[in-house]
Amino acid sequence: MSHDQYLKGDLTLTITAADDSKRGLYTCECDDRDVTDVRLSIEPLISLVQRNPGDDLNLDLHISEGVKVIYQGKEICRVDKSSLHCTDEYRPRTSLSNTVLTLRGVKSTDGDVYIVRDTGNNEDLHIYRASVRVSESAPSNVRVKVNDTAHLPCKYKCSGLAKWTLITNPDDVVAECDQTSCRSLKEGFKMSHDQYLKGDLNLTITAAHYSKRNVYTCWCDGRGVNEVRLKIEPLISSVPINAGEDLKLDLHVSDGMKVIYQGENSIDKHVSVSAYTTVQVNFNQAADLPCKYKCSGLVIWSVISNRDDVVAECDQTSCRSLKEGFKMSHDQYLKGDLTLTITAADDSKRGLYTCECGGRDVTDVHLRIETLISLVQRKPGEDLNLDLHVSDGVKMNSKMSSERTQNNSDTKPLDEDEGLHLDDSETAQD
Repeated sequence: MSHDQYLKGDLTLTITAADDSKRGLYTCECDDRDVTDVRLSIEPLISLVQRNPGDDLNLDLHISEGVKVIYQGKEICRVDKSSLHCTDEYRPRTSLSNTVLTLRGVKSTDGDVYIVRDTGNNEDLHIYRASVRVSESAPSNVRVKVNDTAHLPCKYKCSGLAKWTLITNPDDVVAECDQTSCRSLKEGFKMSHDQYLKGDLNLTITAAHYSKRNVYTCWCDGRGVNEVRLKIEPLISSVPINAGEDLKLDLHVSDGMKVIYQGENSIDKHVSVSAYTTVQVNFNQAADLPCKYKCSGLVIWSVISNRDDVVAECDQTSCRSLKEGFKMSHDQYLKGDLTLTITAADDSKRGLYTCECGGRDVTDVHLRIETLISLVQRKPGEDLNLDLHVSDGVKMNSKMSSERTQNNSDTKPLDEDEGLHLDDSETAQD
């Protein structure tokens, strides 16, 4: 309270950091006489959570007693005095650690809204919108030219409500079908009722624009059936201009983009040097690929040459390593640090990686490995063994003693022209 304000008749109470433990009804009293009552409510947190079949779903209850979990409008678990009580269906699959309730081995039918509610104040603390992927694989890709029609596939015999949503917001329905009809809820999206009756739940995007790039989820009666990423082929334009004239570039979107200039002497003819961050480490050392971005949804790191090749991911509840040797930190994710750690950087892990939030690219990072240098001495007639490190796409350059500068043998991969191993070979004299 403020004494200056008290002297002016303002008895306001300030709570410096309102958390769930401070929620409740407060009374302002003067000389043992009640003046007013004020209830403090905390806005419920809303989290989008995506899991693969068989993963655990962790729900933060925030308080240790007087709380219940509601799923599809029905109470499934309750915590009183730190003791967990669940329905017969959920008891074998649930456990409680401090204030975290774990639902083990999620199935496709577990995808929907979970509400964590304080029973004492009858207030919602946390709302989880959970979806369970059909499989552990990343979304399939559909790639079209700008303004072309795009067909997002979903083959599933659905007798109830079928709908398509954005993966970043399951409430954002673009089109839906049931036994009587189909409805377009957003302009430019449609489904066919004839196809729906045949088990074809395809979504048609009549004019694929950059604003429609995203990951879309196909649902049947609240169950996630398929995920499809819409990509737009980049436009390539040749623009002749005279010196002194203005060059106009259509950016297509109003934010979250960058312009990269690639000159004729660019080192990499496919990607400009300025287009990505480069991280260079020694062989088998740990490598941190940076990505600073506050993301409230699903973050994935993938190999840029194959966006289906996801190596690690994070959401509001946890992080998961989908390939050995790659990991992310959930504590850092919550702080807006989406760094990918490669525990032991070898030649198989070299290349370009993309950090993505909610289906939107955030940054690209190029991992390079410092070239190994070996000094090798052989006698005339002996074999010289060179480890090429990779099984294909590699070449070897050799410089004879008359051509020597610093090194004799230079082994490089064909795709990046990046040195893997330098051997300085000498022939011993008898």
